[in-house]
Amino acid sequence: MCTKASYLLKYLKKHIQTHWTALHLTARQ
Repeated sequence: MCTKASYLLKYLKKHIQTHWTALHLTARQ
């Protein structure tokens, strides 16, 4: 369970990071 939670958190972090990067890129243009 611990590993599963950490994996999910890592996945969410990565997803949010990419999403925010895309948002900032579109906002700059």
